[in-house]
Amino acid sequence: SDLEKTLFRGSLVDTTPLLHQGRWYFFTTFCEPCGNAAFGVLFSSSSLTGEWTRHPKTPISTDVRNARCAGAIVPIHDRLLRPVQDCCENYGRRIHVEEILELTPDSYESRRLHSIEPDWEKDLAGVHTYAWLDGVEVLDAVSARKLHEVAP
Repeated sequence: SDLEKTLFRGSLVDTTPLLHQGRWYFFTTFCEPCGNAAFGVLFSSSSLTGEWTRHPKTPISTDVRNARCAGAIVPIHDRLLRPVQDCCENYGRRIHVEEILELTPDSYESRRLHSIEPDWEKDLAGVHTYAWLDGVEVLDAVSARKLHEVAP
């Protein structure tokens, strides 16, 4: 297929698009040269292939506990829930669910609602991505056994 347009060039991870009140938003994270991702940014545009600009509230995070997206933003009962990765102890250690309280071309505000720990099964070391659709929840996790097998 033919490329229609490059929206951004740079080192970004976990970009999550959202169409909200007729405007597109990209929640994403800049990566430092060493691979750390602790600078959460927000871009917006009036159309998907339009001109993307940094949101005036960028950075929306400079904290490894909530800079990276952990899945699609979930609309539930007129609320927007945004899962984020907590990479404080290790990559993808837990997920926090934040509620987007305000999102306009000029403002952004959120608050943490709760956290998802990797505690539903023995020997889990982290949970990285959350998804919900039509009453079905999906989580991915890494086991502590796998971490020890891969470690040098």
